[in-house]
Amino acid sequence: WVRAFVQDPRPQGKIYPWRSARMPHLGLNQEEASVAAKYLAAMGRRADAPVPLPDASQFPPAKLEEGKNFFVLRCSQCHALGKVVETPLASQQGPDLIRTAGRVDFNWAQKWILDPRKIDPKTKMAVPGVTPEQAESVRMFLWKTSMESRAAAEDKP
Repeated sequence: WVRAFVQDPRPQGKIYPWRSARMPHLGLNQEEASVAAKYLAAMGRRADAPVPLPDASQFPPAKLEEGKNFFVLRCSQCHALGKVVETPLASQQGPDLIRTAGRVDFNWAQKWILDPRKIDPKTKMAVPGVTPEQAESVRMFLWKTSMESRAAAEDKP
């Protein structure tokens, strides 16, 4: 995903839709995009490999419903989820999460949701009082919805 994004960010759309600026098209060829992706992986202390996806078919329906409710009540105040859960631009403080799967590591997201300031002290994200169970359920809902959205987009002619 990173290689494709740095080579041609336009098809990916804006992550922060309310910002007037977006990632410029840098005109990188495949080799340059590969070097940039390796550099970004090294800076993030991450493996230069595709982000593994969880098996969403194993997510319990009750957890998915709990995650959907949690997202609508708590997360949608700042985040949209594509056309599934729309948030007015004036309210969006965080990115649209519809492209989360394949871009963000599923396991890392649990840590981020529970304590984003531990990972990035300057983040504006604040989620006081989230339990590990709530974080797990919203994460399952996000990934399943994101993967279904991507599959539907790939099926369109």
